[in-house]
Amino acid sequence: MSRTHRRCSATAAGILTLGALAFSTSPAASAQQNNRCPDAQWYQGDLDCRMTHNGPGSRWYEGEWVAVHITADGAWANGYDPHPEHRYQVAVGSGGSTLYSGASTGGTGVGLSVGKVAVTSKVTGAIGISPRVLTVTRTR
Repeated sequence: MSRTHRRCSATAAGILTLGALAFSTSPAASAQQNNRCPDAQWYQGDLDCRMTHNGPGSRWYEGEWVAVHITADGAWANGYDPHPEHRYQVAVGSGGSTLYSGASTGGTGVGLSVGKVAVTSKVTGAIGISPRVLTVTRTR
């Protein structure tokens, strides 16, 4: 997956609203929430990585997922949707700052990433699959 970070306004895609990260959005009941990322999701420089996914069991790569990566110089998020009929978008927020990726079609094999924001006591990542949102939150 490319780790190219893109900054876009929320209105560019319209999938995630400006308040999506500010409110407690519950993912589907079957989602594995706020877990430590699997080894394949860690990048060089990551100090911490947390993920939420709705893949079956530990097979995160078979479902929609979003991860928050904490590094020495900020936080970023990446995510993916394997369903070609879906449009999705990824966001990362910390403190009063939220960044949004552009939107993409699922099932391409290439995910989206966005960042970096300052690391505060609460960093949230989100993947919006209209109209659902999965979130992951890393707190310290």
